[in-house]
Amino acid sequence: MVGDWTTFGGVGWMKYTSSQYIQLKNAFNANLGAEYRLSRDDSFGAYYYYRQRVAEGGAPQSELTGYWNHRLGDSWRLQAYVMGGFADGSPDYGVGATLKYTF
Repeated sequence: MVGDWTTFGGVGWMKYTSSQYIQLKNAFNANLGAEYRLSRDDSFGAYYYYRQRVAEGGAPQSELTGYWNHRLGDSWRLQAYVMGGFADGSPDYGVGATLKYTF
């Protein structure tokens, strides 16, 4: 964390299982992002996500997501987001919200 900025990222390797109908391959994935704290209760940020294709003939995932987080109290958080995909394995775009309760 540098001032009000937080950077984050990760790399991983997922082991997928297959069924009699579809054969899946294991895949590398990675993400990289940054978040800015506006106040005690609000922050916004963005992150990029990539994953190799997991099925023969499939496509990788490549997505950019922007979000806003709002703290509703000690236990509740609200997040709104928009995202866009850059690969055939990703949605073209998306909009959504999540409500989170921690205890």
